[in-house]
Amino acid sequence: MLTAHLHWLRGRNRAAAETIGRTFFSRRSGGNGWDEIDDDRRELLLGDAEGLRVEVRPGPLHRYGGSLEHIKAKDIGGWSTPLTCLLGEDTLPALARCHGRLTSAAPQARTIKVPGACHLIPWQQPDAVVSAIRSAIRA
Repeated sequence: MLTAHLHWLRGRNRAAAETIGRTFFSRRSGGNGWDEIDDDRRELLLGDAEGLRVEVRPGPLHRYGGSLEHIKAKDIGGWSTPLTCLLGEDTLPALARCHGRLTSAAPQARTIKVPGACHLIPWQQPDAVVSAIRSAIRA
């Protein structure tokens, strides 16, 4: 993330956005989801460099900065609402650990592991997202 922040300081927003994409879309098995998405989707992410910057702004309690600041594990445990989370089986281990911390605090949480997906589940496995939503609605 330091590289991304240095890009921002130098006014290289698109380079910063690509650095973030390559970091978070890394595959556990090697390779990178960033290289697998089409040009239009990649451009969408590059064009939202400022939004990504807010997500990864430095923060004292979160390894990647501000991302998930609005969701605290201690609060999730008190939710009465069912919680369904999708986790790509090929997701970056650090993101999988974040997922684990959140869901372990929530007894009502259900995790659906999506084969072949990294942190781009809606784009890589849209049918899995639709299935999870339908399953959650029925529950």
